[in-house]
Amino acid sequence: LKDENELARMDPKGTLEWRAQVEATLSKHEDHFSQVCEKMNELCKEVNALSGLVKSASSARVSTPVGSYQECPVAPPERFSGDPAQCRTFISQCDLYFTSQPSRFLSESAKVAFAILFLTGKAGRWGTAEWGRRSQVCSSFKHFSDALRQVFDPVTPEIEAGLNLPRLSQNNRSVDDYAIEFRTLAADCSWGERALTDVFYQGLNDFIKDELAARDCPTSFDALVELASRIDRRMRDRRREKGRRQFTIKPLFFKTDRTSAATTRGSEEEAGEPMQLGYLRLSPEERERRQKQNLCFYCGEAGHQVGTCPVKDKAQPSSSPAGAGFFFVKKKDYRLQRIK
Repeated sequence: LKDENELARMDPKGTLEWRAQVEATLSKHEDHFSQVCEKMNELCKEVNALSGLVKSASSARVSTPVGSYQECPVAPPERFSGDPAQCRTFISQCDLYFTSQPSRFLSESAKVAFAILFLTGKAGRWGTAEWGRRSQVCSSFKHFSDALRQVFDPVTPEIEAGLNLPRLSQNNRSVDDYAIEFRTLAADCSWGERALTDVFYQGLNDFIKDELAARDCPTSFDALVELASRIDRRMRDRRREKGRRQFTIKPLFFKTDRTSAATTRGSEEEAGEPMQLGYLRLSPEERERRQKQNLCFYCGEAGHQVGTCPVKDKAQPSSSPAGAGFFFVKKKDYRLQRIK
């Protein structure tokens, strides 16, 4: 105060200006400080809100089983009774099941125990014995699967496939079925594409080879399978078309004066079916079908027999030499008999 009084006595006007500047500066600092405090309060509120979200997310993740979102429902493997042909399939199915359900099998012992539960017969007796004596085989699923394959499928797949591929042939099945079995065996051997192509060609039926001979034979295995399959499907379709057409053709017969002998017979069973030279007689299948459905043996329609067939009565006599007479096929022995 003493210094201020002395300054006031020395220069009162300068002192007042200085005081005003100091007060204005302090006022600005107070405003800035208030704004900073408000910002700090807002930040604290946001931090608290984010902390609550993090805690809720952490608790939800802990309550959900680990890995459940990755798992999908998969059918368990089929039971294995010791059949060598099913040994590799059973091991592969178990491996796929373990891979798709990782949270259910946290140890190798659990995997081995699960596999033993699906063994039956002699395979079940072997697996139970190994588990009962705590064998080293049961320490991991890899050791268990190797021992299972050694006991029930000792033949090396590559050697077995190499022996069976040259013996494989199409026979009475389709090319598609033949190719499926061929590819299954080829997956286990290390043959080159050229060798597979030659062996597959040798196993095809002769009529498929005849069709391939008229075309440029593919050099790749996949192209040969595709071409042979298309030829086989088309030829099977043609055979079905011919079979349907055989049942839709109605035989045409012409009436002559010598047909009266057939009408005088006791029944259609004894009269047989008429057949004129130059025309196809009814096939055994068509003949049996008409007999079962009680159809006319002449025109194929229902409601009458061959002796009273209206189509037969309306037919014009043939002027060809082949129409000079009819032949009848006896029902019992199918021998031709000329009606005089």
